[in-house]
Amino acid sequence: MKALTCLLCLPSFVTHIAVWAADPPPYPVATFSIEQAIINPANPAWSPRMSYNHDSDITRFRGRYFAAWNANPEIPEQARPGQLNYLSVSDDFQHWSRPVPIFTSQGGAVSPVDSSGGELQWQPNFINYHDQTLFCAWSVTGRNAAAYVSRSTDGLHWENTRITEPLPDSYDRSASPGATPFPSNHGLLTRAGTMLFPICLVPATAARGKFLQVAALISEDGGST
Repeated sequence: MKALTCLLCLPSFVTHIAVWAADPPPYPVATFSIEQAIINPANPAWSPRMSYNHDSDITRFRGRYFAAWNANPEIPEQARPGQLNYLSVSDDFQHWSRPVPIFTSQGGAVSPVDSSGGELQWQPNFINYHDQTLFCAWSVTGRNAAAYVSRSTDGLHWENTRITEPLPDSYDRSASPGATPFPSNHGLLTRAGTMLFPICLVPATAARGKFLQVAALISEDGGST
């Protein structure tokens, strides 16, 4: 290991930083070629045309690729009536199926959540549980605000479960009254088989000067509870 001294030049001062030059790794460094594919072009000839697209997640399950995101076919803005979660599927990552509102009657869901008006669907996040079951955590805001964890054994037909467990004892109700768990990132599966969905606790009314609280939805029994 050799110590190198570098100069970091900033607008008003110069400082020294010690940088250690590591020995070459004993294994080759992987290189990647980056390609992109369009899941759903914003084209009026395509139906649905998806004027607004946001909060996406993607995973591989049973040899196929699954992409989900919240979108609005008609209004090119966030948090407007008509915003639902959509799903598109691909066998080769280049050619994608027509998006469908994954958790609704139109999408063929069991116990469908047909949000309408000011009820908005948000931020689907996947966990592939040992290639046996695909889980997805997401939320609804508005009049019937709630968090959901949905499951599917083929990635196409989904069963929705509303999360009704009480908020944790550490939850600061004065900071975030009437909070709804809001899944916020791709889920994690540990080696021990524990599933964790990161969430934010979104208050019905935000208290000034209070921070948004974070937590996790956790299952240690394969999604049974």
